[in-house]
Amino acid sequence: MRTKFDVTFNDSQTMDVEFTQDSFVCDFGQTIPQGDYSGPYVVTPSEDTQVLATAGKTLESNVTVKPIPSNYGLITWNGSTLTVS
Repeated sequence: MRTKFDVTFNDSQTMDVEFTQDSFVCDFGQTIPQGDYSGPYVVTPSEDTQVLATAGKTLESNVTVKPIPSNYGLITWNGSTLTVS
């Protein structure tokens, strides 16, 4: 027998729930964060690919991507072609 309970949590940081069944299926309807992000929040573009491991994490603030340094050359975009000179 399957019973559906609608549960609302007022504080997403606290989940104190008790069940009397030995087993049950729980679907939260969304991805639950897998912990806090501890990497950099400011990124400067470089020649190498940089990956911020933010998937499934909770962030404290926005990630800021700095402008491309001026020693990388002049970048222009004409609507169809990106040129670095």
